[in-house]
Amino acid sequence: MGTPFPNQVVGAGGALVVPVVRSPNFSIADQTGWAIFSNGDAYFFNVTADGAVTSNTVIIDGPGNGVFVYNGLPAEGNLIVSVANSSGYDDWDNAYSGPGISLSVPGSTPNSIQIRPDLGALLMYAT
Repeated sequence: MGTPFPNQVVGAGGALVVPVVRSPNFSIADQTGWAIFSNGDAYFFNVTADGAVTSNTVIIDGPGNGVFVYNGLPAEGNLIVSVANSSGYDDWDNAYSGPGISLSVPGSTPNSIQIRPDLGALLMYAT
Protein backbone atom coordinates (compact mmCIF):
# COMPACT_ATOMS: atom_id res chain seq x y z
CA MET A 1 0.00 0.00 0.00
CA GLY A 2 2.17 3.16 0.29
CA THR A 3 2.20 5.92 2.81
CA PRO A 4 -1.21 7.51 3.23
CA PHE A 5 -1.59 11.23 2.58
CA PRO A 6 -1.52 13.29 5.78
CA ASN A 7 -4.72 15.03 4.63
CA GLN A 8 -7.56 13.29 2.79
CA VAL A 9 -8.25 16.30 0.51
CA VAL A 10 -4.81 17.77 -0.07
CA GLY A 11 -1.95 15.38 -0.67
CA ALA A 12 1.78 15.63 -0.87
CA GLY A 13 3.06 18.96 -2.12
CA GLY A 14 -0.30 20.65 -1.60
CA ALA A 15 -1.96 19.07 -4.66
CA LEU A 16 -5.71 18.54 -4.60
CA VAL A 17 -6.06 14.74 -4.77
CA VAL A 18 -9.83 14.48 -4.98
CA PRO A 19 -11.69 15.53 -8.15
CA VAL A 20 -13.77 18.18 -6.38
CA VAL A 21 -14.25 19.87 -3.02
CA ARG A 22 -17.78 21.21 -2.69
CA SER A 23 -20.43 22.42 -0.31
CA PRO A 24 -23.30 20.03 0.49
CA ASN A 25 -25.79 22.21 -1.43
CA PHE A 26 -23.67 22.68 -4.58
CA SER A 27 -25.75 22.65 -7.75
CA ILE A 28 -24.91 24.31 -11.06
CA ALA A 29 -28.53 23.97 -12.20
CA ASP A 30 -29.89 25.62 -9.04
CA GLN A 31 -26.91 28.00 -8.75
CA THR A 32 -26.33 27.17 -5.10
CA GLY A 33 -23.26 26.47 -3.00
CA TRP A 34 -19.67 26.32 -4.17
CA ALA A 35 -17.18 23.87 -5.68
CA ILE A 36 -13.48 23.81 -6.50
CA PHE A 37 -12.41 21.21 -9.07
CA SER A 38 -8.93 19.69 -9.34
CA ASN A 39 -8.74 20.84 -13.00
CA GLY A 40 -8.84 24.49 -11.84
CA ASP A 41 -12.52 25.24 -12.42
CA ALA A 42 -14.44 26.78 -9.54
CA TYR A 43 -18.02 27.85 -8.94
CA PHE A 44 -19.18 30.20 -6.22
CA PHE A 45 -22.78 31.41 -6.13
CA ASN A 46 -23.87 34.53 -4.22
CA VAL A 47 -20.34 35.70 -3.48
CA THR A 48 -19.73 38.70 -1.27
CA ALA A 49 -16.24 40.14 -1.63
CA ASP A 50 -14.70 42.98 0.32
CA GLY A 51 -12.12 44.42 -2.06
CA ALA A 52 -11.40 44.06 -5.77
CA VAL A 53 -12.46 40.96 -7.73
CA THR A 54 -10.11 40.41 -10.67
CA SER A 55 -10.26 38.27 -13.80
CA ASN A 56 -8.18 38.36 -16.98
CA THR A 57 -10.36 41.06 -18.54
CA VAL A 58 -12.87 42.50 -16.05
CA ILE A 59 -12.38 44.26 -12.72
CA ILE A 60 -15.24 45.27 -10.46
CA ASP A 61 -13.67 47.71 -8.03
CA GLY A 62 -15.31 48.32 -4.65
CA PRO A 63 -18.51 50.14 -3.86
CA GLY A 64 -18.98 53.06 -6.22
CA ASN A 65 -15.56 52.91 -7.91
CA GLY A 66 -16.65 51.17 -11.09
CA VAL A 67 -16.52 48.25 -13.46
CA PHE A 68 -13.49 48.12 -15.76
CA VAL A 69 -13.02 45.90 -18.82
CA TYR A 70 -9.57 45.47 -20.37
CA ASN A 71 -8.26 44.18 -23.66
CA GLY A 72 -6.19 41.37 -22.11
CA LEU A 73 -4.52 41.76 -18.74
CA PRO A 74 -5.00 45.15 -17.06
CA ALA A 75 -2.24 47.57 -18.11
CA GLU A 76 -1.75 51.12 -19.28
CA GLY A 77 -3.44 51.68 -22.64
CA ASN A 78 -5.80 48.69 -22.68
CA LEU A 79 -8.88 49.87 -20.74
CA ILE A 80 -11.72 49.48 -23.24
CA VAL A 81 -14.89 49.95 -21.12
CA SER A 82 -15.58 51.66 -17.84
CA VAL A 83 -18.79 52.15 -15.91
CA ALA A 84 -18.16 54.60 -13.09
CA ASN A 85 -19.94 57.18 -10.95
CA SER A 86 -17.18 59.77 -11.42
CA SER A 87 -14.12 60.35 -13.60
CA GLY A 88 -10.68 59.19 -12.53
CA TYR A 89 -7.74 56.92 -13.25
CA ASP A 90 -7.51 53.17 -12.75
CA ASP A 91 -4.53 51.48 -11.09
CA TRP A 92 -2.68 51.44 -14.45
CA ASP A 93 -3.12 55.20 -15.17
CA ASN A 94 -5.90 54.76 -17.71
CA ALA A 95 -8.24 57.78 -17.61
CA TYR A 96 -12.00 57.17 -17.53
CA SER A 97 -15.00 59.47 -17.51
CA GLY A 98 -18.01 59.54 -15.30
CA PRO A 99 -20.62 59.34 -14.27
CA GLY A 100 -21.59 56.98 -17.04
CA ILE A 101 -20.10 54.57 -19.52
CA SER A 102 -16.86 55.17 -21.45
CA LEU A 103 -15.62 53.14 -24.42
CA SER A 104 -12.09 53.30 -25.81
CA VAL A 105 -10.01 51.67 -28.50
CA PRO A 106 -6.97 50.01 -26.87
CA GLY A 107 -3.90 52.23 -27.06
CA SER A 108 -5.82 55.25 -28.40
CA THR A 109 -7.28 58.39 -26.91
CA PRO A 110 -9.20 57.36 -23.80
CA ASN A 111 -12.96 57.63 -23.70
CA SER A 112 -13.62 57.62 -27.46
CA ILE A 113 -17.35 57.30 -26.75
CA GLN A 114 -19.04 58.42 -23.55
CA ILE A 115 -22.61 57.94 -22.37
CA ARG A 116 -23.11 60.68 -19.78
CA PRO A 117 -26.52 60.66 -18.05
CA ASP A 118 -25.49 63.68 -15.94
CA LEU A 119 -25.13 65.73 -19.15
CA GLY A 120 -27.97 64.03 -21.04
CA ALA A 121 -25.39 63.40 -23.76
CA LEU A 122 -23.74 60.81 -25.96
CA LEU A 123 -20.26 62.13 -26.72
CA MET A 124 -18.05 60.79 -29.52
CA TYR A 125 -14.42 61.76 -30.15
CA ALA A 126 -12.13 61.09 -33.10
CA THR A 127 -9.28 58.75 -32.16
